[in-house]
Amino acid sequence: RAARRTARRSKRNVTGADLLSAIAPPDTRSPEALFLSAAHEAGHAVAAIVLGTERIQQLSLVRQQGTGGAMTLAAAVNLGTCGRDDIEKYALIALAGRAAEIVIFGEPSGGAAGDPNSDLGLATRMVASIHASLGLGDSLIYRSGPKKVMKVLERDNTVRERVEHDLQRLQRLATELVRK
Repeated sequence: RAARRTARRSKRNVTGADLLSAIAPPDTRSPEALFLSAAHEAGHAVAAIVLGTERIQQLSLVRQQGTGGAMTLAAAVNLGTCGRDDIEKYALIALAGRAAEIVIFGEPSGGAAGDPNSDLGLATRMVASIHASLGLGDSLIYRSGPKKVMKVLERDNTVRERVEHDLQRLQRLATELVRK
């Protein structure tokens, strides 16, 4: 639609440039911001390859839905079919973008957080599911389904502390992995 709208406003037929602009609008980021995004996404890819998870389906620096890029694995993660080790691998991959920023720039940016579907949001949800939903942590008590597990973190200090401890450990591991 956007490509047709652009062509219509210019009173001409749709061109390849119109299509490209609609699919991948011009990137207005500074070279520094683009390098940050590239390093971040490369961190995810390095972790996925080193940990031997599924094939990488896509690695992109095209801005989508407020992100600076994306790294997508070939298969979606189904927590119900994973053991704790596998869930922690996926959480580590999610944290590896921040790890690359730490290794290259000395600190992470806020780009991996701030949204429930951000890297930090996904890693938190995965680790929280270990402790409050899937019976893979220190307790077998079922507190919530994986989709609503974040509510448990708001109410249960013990679970929140366990999740924080695991996330800190996984962030250290991700940083070590990327540094190598």
